[in-house]
Amino acid sequence: MPDEGIVDPAPTELEARWDQEWEFNLTEAGLDRLKRRVNAKHYQIFDLCLQGMNSGKVAEIFIVPRAYVYLIRYRLIKLFQIEMANLLKELNK
Repeated sequence: MPDEGIVDPAPTELEARWDQEWEFNLTEAGLDRLKRRVNAKHYQIFDLCLQGMNSGKVAEIFIVPRAYVYLIRYRLIKLFQIEMANLLKELNK
């Protein structure tokens, strides 16, 4: 007799959770690789931007021009995309 007190989530719900966790962990791995590859100050600027802090506030915190924040964010986004592509290639070998 099955245990009536335990509710088994629908397979699609479980798959959705799995996919969500997979994407989160993959992104975290990509960010970790990026963090080890770039200047610490640049990564901090990038991280604050990822957290949603506006560029003006980030510029104030690091005492740099706003254009510098935009440049760092742009460059690190490109590097992050490369890291993610490399990570996916490694996983698909």
